[in-house]
Amino acid sequence: MKRQKKSGKTQPESRFQRLLKKPWLFAGAALGLDLAMLAAGIVLSRMTFEPDYTATDDLISRSEPLGFFGVTAAVVLGIICVLTALIIAGAVRKKRGGAQLAGAVGLIVVSLAMLGSSAYMTLGLPPERVNSYSYSDESYQLIIEEDRYSSGNNAVSLYLAKQGDGSRPALRIASTGLSELSEEAERYTVNWVSADELMIGFEDAGSYRTLQIKTDKARLDNM
Repeated sequence: MKRQKKSGKTQPESRFQRLLKKPWLFAGAALGLDLAMLAAGIVLSRMTFEPDYTATDDLISRSEPLGFFGVTAAVVLGIICVLTALIIAGAVRKKRGGAQLAGAVGLIVVSLAMLGSSAYMTLGLPPERVNSYSYSDESYQLIIEEDRYSSGNNAVSLYLAKQGDGSRPALRIASTGLSELSEEAERYTVNWVSADELMIGFEDAGSYRTLQIKTDKARLDNM
């Protein structure tokens, strides 16, 4: 019997294996997505979109027009994680892939920073604390919300809704900065000074403030 010699030839590389040798393709795609999201965040942050507000009992809920941006950012982050995993897979195949591994880690850190910045510019951060107070008459309900943000800033917003049960459309009629949050509804005095004008008074950081607000009852009645 004749002994057959083993062939020294290796199997040809697949297309995918050849692609793993080009990590710059994956890195470029990831950075391109990062820059596109950052540019979109800058553009959207300069545009004004008023949410739709709904009053339920004594609380206000919002339908954020730019809520899709958070979902988009999450999808883009998932794609970037896949691209980073491919870079890491290519580094593992190399005998000296330490630099490529470090680059993959740096890429994911940069992507998180850029996507986080774009989401913050577009959507902002939700308040870490909300105080809500309600005042009603026979026809309308005024809901006052005090918000505290992680930045240390406070704000008070006023919403008007028609009196009723269940969920009802609401309008934000005013919003302003606030020095201190309160602990009780007695902080505010609310009076109609005319058929369409509200006067709200409250004490804030040792001084008494008043807000005189023109309301759009006709718009609310048609919602």
